[in-house]
Amino acid sequence: MTQYGGRAMLPAAGFQPALAAQKSGCGQYCPPSKLLALLFFLATNLSAQAGDVLGVHDLSPSGASPVHGKLPGACYYCHAPHSGIGGLTPLWNQKLSTHAYTPYTSTTANALESAQPPQSSPSTLCLSCHDGTVAPGQTQAYGAIPTSGSMKTNDVLGTNLQSSHPFSLMLPLKDAPYLSASLASSGKTLDKTGAVKLINGNVECTTCHAAHRQAIDPVSQNFLVMKSGGGALCLECHDPTRVMTGKANPLANWTTSAHAMAANVVTNAPPAPPLGSYHTVAQNACISCHAPHNGLGPARLLRGANEQDCLTCHNGSAAVYPSISNIAAEYAAPKVGHPIPTPLFPHDAAESVLLNQNRHATCVDCHSAHGSNVTTNFPPPPGIRPSQNGVAGISAAGGVTVVNHTVNQFEN
Repeated sequence: MTQYGGRAMLPAAGFQPALAAQKSGCGQYCPPSKLLALLFFLATNLSAQAGDVLGVHDLSPSGASPVHGKLPGACYYCHAPHSGIGGLTPLWNQKLSTHAYTPYTSTTANALESAQPPQSSPSTLCLSCHDGTVAPGQTQAYGAIPTSGSMKTNDVLGTNLQSSHPFSLMLPLKDAPYLSASLASSGKTLDKTGAVKLINGNVECTTCHAAHRQAIDPVSQNFLVMKSGGGALCLECHDPTRVMTGKANPLANWTTSAHAMAANVVTNAPPAPPLGSYHTVAQNACISCHAPHNGLGPARLLRGANEQDCLTCHNGSAAVYPSISNIAAEYAAPKVGHPIPTPLFPHDAAESVLLNQNRHATCVDCHSAHGSNVTTNFPPPPGIRPSQNGVAGISAAGGVTVVNHTVNQFEN
């Protein structure tokens, strides 16, 4: 154990401080002139011995990143022991972006109101590389480090964050029936291990991502803070079991739904669209339909806009997902299916259950992606079918009373 700045630090397995001092030319005391050499050796040694440390965030010449720099110390592309950017911790070295961002918005995001990430937000550190406006290796302490290669396209979020999960939200956080009660009440997620946590009371990049460890989840190696098969990471904040008086939870019945239980094998090989890193629909869970970053349907981070999100899988393509029900065939002649909404008459998740002058029928008007079950036989009328479990409707008792969720077929 070694003392640095008054704090006890445990060295990496097999790392010997005396050997480090010897290699750097230091004895019991390391003079300032040789401290930087020691830190370089420490950074390189930690990266080499700890295995899953940094992953593709290691931009050093021998690192796993698609971008390689000339600087040998892996840590120094993000951190500087001296002369880093003032006011930000921990000793930030990569120059920050100066661009303005378009934050996530949608008609159902009242509980997750995004804001322009302030310069004090820890997420701006991640954006200094991942918004794509500042090249990796543009350091504050060492100037521009020559690099080769480029970041993967999916890792560049751009300055329009509409297609990424909201972060740096407006505080205080607002409650909603689809969120865990602890978020607004105590600033905590449902994760009792502490891996999924709010940062200064807010959702930030590091709520979901551990920048120094790529393979905590060995299947989805995306720097996740925990193993996330079955939607585990999402469910630490989004609670399908939450009951809020007078408000419907759109995630209700998720845990026993057709999508949560689906053993259909998926492939991410073209021409199939990517549905996540896992092997089945159930394992991908939320990620099957939603993309935390770079979503195609920006509102609600859908992988496709409205109907196209459902037809991503349910299109009957033998080259895509042949084992999944072909719903697109129900629209092909001589059959006639409900018309898909047009740009003039779009569907929106926040629209009234009773449509007025916006006549259309969409998949989610009759089916809840979060609550539907497989219909193996039809129940006695007028009961709702399992495939329509969890949808809203209008009561037959008179007036325009909304029923959420419907129990009778005619209500839907």
